[in-house]
Amino acid sequence: MPITELRVYGCSFTGGSELMDHVLSPDAESIKLQHGHRHWLEQHRSTLTQQQFEQQEKQQVWAAEIARRHGLAYHNHARNGSGMAEIVDTVERHWHQGILDDPCVLVLIGVTTHTRPMMWLDHRHTDTLMMTDLPDHWHKPTFIDFCSDEWLTHQHLTNLLRLVQISDALKGRLIMFDMVGQTRTLPHIHKPSHPFYHRWREIVRSGHTRFNFNLLDMMRPGEQHAGLHPHQVVHRRFAEWCSGQLGAWL
Repeated sequence: MPITELRVYGCSFTGGSELMDHVLSPDAESIKLQHGHRHWLEQHRSTLTQQQFEQQEKQQVWAAEIARRHGLAYHNHARNGSGMAEIVDTVERHWHQGILDDPCVLVLIGVTTHTRPMMWLDHRHTDTLMMTDLPDHWHKPTFIDFCSDEWLTHQHLTNLLRLVQISDALKGRLIMFDMVGQTRTLPHIHKPSHPFYHRWREIVRSGHTRFNFNLLDMMRPGEQHAGLHPHQVVHRRFAEWCSGQLGAWL
């Protein structure tokens, strides 16, 4: 059956962070450069503003461009700041709810960095820890000691393997695209001497990944916002490459 619908999951690179900030304020870039991206998010984008702009931002990203090119229904479930554990958790819930069962649905995953583990705060709520940008009020040594780079890498690969399993169950209708450069953020993972090489090899040989290029690879000088997210032209460029990778489905 032909694909008629896209379901998309990921972090801010798939959610479109910063793509609509200029609408909120023409001085958005200068404010972020002067005070930092976190200041912009906390002081200039209220919860209401987030709700208003997130849907508009999601219409500007690479996945939305793919949907428009091929006339597909489009549902973007990406959440800014998400790590892979949170992304997998959302995909699993939707899968078990039957949302992904229709053979006309193609699932696209924007794979993010490995440095964002998920913490369960209670039985209803989770949060994603940004290990590369820890807030001052956290006790840094505790988290750093617990979340060693080896532990983070192992958890990341475990999450990717879970997506491989889900894609197998969906008969290949789940495809992972790289946002940040997996072999750059996971040095030496592609070498047989790496202790988790066997896991990486299973992932890339599954047929469910498209890791030859990543979103940031498509970025040219001057095509990055102050908060380090790419301009819309980069999303369009990446969408063109992704469309070519999805030829068997689209």
